[in-house]
Amino acid sequence: MEDTLSRAERFFDAHDVEIVRLEWCDLHGVSRGKHVSRGHFLTALETGATFSSAALQMDLQGEAYLLPGESASPSWASLIGRPDPETLQPSFIEPRAARCLVDLYTADGRPEPASPRYALQRVVEEGRSMGLEASIGIELEFYLLRFSDGAIGSGMDGSLPADRQVYRMQSSAEERGFLDALHRQMSAAGVGVEAYCAEDGPGQFEIILQHGPAVAMADAAFTARNLIKEQAARQGLLATFLSRPLASYSGSGAHVHQSLRTLSGEPVIPSEEQRDQSPFWRYLDGQLAAFKDASAFYLPTINAYKRIALRPPAPIRIDWAYEDRSAAIRLLRGANGSLRLENRAIAGEANPYLSVAASLAAGLEGVRNPAPLPDFSKRLHFGPAQPMSPTGEPIPASLSAALDHLSASAVMRRWLGPQLVDLFLMLKRAEVRRYETAITDWELREYLNLL
Repeated sequence: MEDTLSRAERFFDAHDVEIVRLEWCDLHGVSRGKHVSRGHFLTALETGATFSSAALQMDLQGEAYLLPGESASPSWASLIGRPDPETLQPSFIEPRAARCLVDLYTADGRPEPASPRYALQRVVEEGRSMGLEASIGIELEFYLLRFSDGAIGSGMDGSLPADRQVYRMQSSAEERGFLDALHRQMSAAGVGVEAYCAEDGPGQFEIILQHGPAVAMADAAFTARNLIKEQAARQGLLATFLSRPLASYSGSGAHVHQSLRTLSGEPVIPSEEQRDQSPFWRYLDGQLAAFKDASAFYLPTINAYKRIALRPPAPIRIDWAYEDRSAAIRLLRGANGSLRLENRAIAGEANPYLSVAASLAAGLEGVRNPAPLPDFSKRLHFGPAQPMSPTGEPIPASLSAALDHLSASAVMRRWLGPQLVDLFLMLKRAEVRRYETAITDWELREYLNLL
């Protein structure tokens, strides 16, 4: 601990830090936390920082919910946030500040079972006990929008480039200022960026993060999303990762690439001759077999299903194929005969810890408890130049249907923990109820004057 404290003090001196943002990720993927002084952070390294458990049980409107069996007048027990010193980085959003992620613990010192970061950590450790781990890459898509007189504006109203030219290299001064500042902040925060580019929608962008260990990459995605939203706000813009913010234009996803490796770092090479014994094909089959179980973590909002169900030319289906973007799982070839999986169904707004944890859990379950594999013979020799259209089952068509699959899933409860699953179900079912009882602008426009 003395070395940790000394390193932190040297870091503060080197970067002239006075304030530290202690942050953790809630079940929705929203950043929670508090600002503490430099001295209090050093104390928190030893004793932790206190948070109310109510913050972990809140919906997106700030309402805290009781778990089944809890008292009608909860005292909201304290959670202890222990800073992870490996995540201490400068913050250029605020002057003379740093940020650090914290892990949540209960008052008696146990890891908080409903913490998304802990859920991913436990899945990774379980995989390691099986001799496997995954290198993860994440692609984040988002829109830059502007509010004008209470309405959402995009490139179509002149506030940002109006074209839909994916990979365009020309950019406005406003875009350039945003991207340049974001690049500096990402670098300072230790977030490795492989590339960024304009996407198909007006004001839509994609940032491709460098591959790395699962927890580190979920941390990077969480950090990147926060930096993107805060930098946009500094410029009078709104950055959103919501799947379908503009009805007439492309949706935003968060594609998760997975390369399966041994603990020594060697890639797991798929065997075509002995596929029944091949961990790679078992891992792929597990992803597909538990896809519906995990769908609520991949697609956690009402809006997310409008991207999947309305995706041209056809909805994404639960299947795999080489180089085929209409399959939920796309396989891409790497060096030395290796393959990597890309989960393409994950929503832009999905919690990065939970979506990665659920995807890894599904694959590892397939390795641990193998079932008879489907007939891959027609696909094993398909190459990148010969995409195959998927024919699998459709993804659940609504958040309500996905929650029903999650509720019945022994796999997700076993890997991510029953407490997290039950709390997630409670919050999301309340979200569905609010949606079902809301009076929308569409209803008023459609019916009010004539009926």
